[in-house]
Order: sequence, then C-alpha cells, then structure tokens
Amino acid sequence: MPIATGPEGDTHYAIIDLEFEEVGAARAFLTMLEGLWQRVAGTIGTKPSGRILETVEAHRLDGPGVPRA
Repeated sequence: MPIATGPEGDTHYAIIDLEFEEVGAARAFLTMLEGLWQRVAGTIGTKPSGRILETVEAHRLDGPGVPRA
C-alpha cells in the first residue's frame, strides 16, 4: 500500500513509500520518474529526487507475542 508522508510544516516536501517485488522494477520506475521530472522541469516542484531504499530488518510491533505496556 503506497504511503505519502512529509516533514511537519513543510508542504513542499513529500515522501512516497512504494513497494516493489524486485529492485529492478524499482530502478525502472525511478528512471521513468527522472525522465518525467526532466520534461516538466521548472513547471512543478524544485529539485525532485528519488531514492531506492532496502529493508534491512523488519519487526512486527503488534500482534501475538508482543509485550504490551
């Protein structure tokens, strides 16, 4: 499920969390976005950028077996 967030008080900054099955698909999507950003340069946003992040460790914070305060 995509999630869009941003820093408090900065409406000009957005973080969009997308999940891909393979890193190659994420790279292809980022390449497409970079091409789009070049075509609309100066008309929307300033200095758009993207990064591919990798989950190195994940923990479930709720559910069975998780201690409750």
